[in-house]
Amino acid sequence: MTTELNRQDTTGLAAAAAAAITAATSSLSDAIGVPIALQPAAIAVDAIPSPGAGDVSVEIPLAGAVSGMTRAIFDGAVAGAIVTAVKPDHNDDAPLDEEALATLAKVMTHFATGVAAALSDGLGEPVSAGQLAASLQRDPNPNSGTVAVTYIGSIAEADDAEVCWLIEAPVAAAIRESWEVATVAEPTASEPAPASVAPPAPSPVAPPPLPGGGVIDAVELDIAVELGNVAMTIGELLHMGEGSVVTLTQAVGDKVIMLANGTAVASGEVVVVDGTLGFRVTDLITEAPGD
Repeated sequence: MTTELNRQDTTGLAAAAAAAITAATSSLSDAIGVPIALQPAAIAVDAIPSPGAGDVSVEIPLAGAVSGMTRAIFDGAVAGAIVTAVKPDHNDDAPLDEEALATLAKVMTHFATGVAAALSDGLGEPVSAGQLAASLQRDPNPNSGTVAVTYIGSIAEADDAEVCWLIEAPVAAAIRESWEVATVAEPTASEPAPASVAPPAPSPVAPPPLPGGGVIDAVELDIAVELGNVAMTIGELLHMGEGSVVTLTQAVGDKVIMLANGTAVASGEVVVVDGTLGFRVTDLITEAPGD
C-alpha cells in the first residue's frame, strides 16, 4: 500500500475525518458531561500550523487495520476547559502542569476510543487506540507528508474551539485508501454486506415539472455556495502565505447561501456525501432583495 497522499485526492480521508470526529466528540462528551460539537473545516498536506504558546499535543497511537501515530493539537484554553470538566478545582487561568496533562491524556482516551471505533466501522477491520500521552506542543515541523485536519466548533464554554488532528502520511494513506474501498465495495452474492456500509438511500420522488420546459430547461447556471466572506486590505492579502487562516463572517452552525449566477436562491447547510462536500437545502429564497 502506498504511503503517499495525493494532495488532490482526500475524498476518503475527508469522510473518515468527519465520521471520526462525530464518534470521538460523542464519546468524550458522554464521558465528561459537557457539550462538544466539532466539524471538519479543512484538510491540508504539510501546511501544518505553527504551535502557539500554551498549545497542547495529545499523542493518539493507532493499531490494527491502521497502525501509526496521530496527534490532536488543542489550544491551551480548550485543553483547560476539558480538564476543568472532570476536575472542577482546576484553575482555567493557570498553566497546565504535569498533573493536568496526565488528566487530559486520561480523559482523551474516550476521544481516541471514538476515533478508533469510527475507523473500524468504516474500514470493516478492527482499529484500536494505544496509551495516550499529553504534553505542551513545541514541535512546529512534523514529518514530511503529515496531514492536518482542522476541526472547529465548541467545547464546553469555548465556543471558538479549534482542534488540529495531525496524521502521519502512511496512516493517512491507509485510512484514505481502505476507507474508499470499504465504502464503495459491493458485497458478493455469498457474502453479506458489512455493517459499516449504510444501505442506499431511497430514490427521491421527482417534483412535478415546472411551467416552461424545452429550451429554458436546458439553460445552464453557475451555482456556488457561499460559506462566508471577509473584507481584507491589499496589504493583508499580499502578506498571506501557506498555512494562513482567514476568519470569515459566518459562524459555525450558521446557514450558508446558494447562489445562482450570483443571486441568492436558497439557504441550507454543508453536508458530506460519500466524502464529497454537498449542500442540503433548508429554505428557498423566493423574494428578490429589497422586496
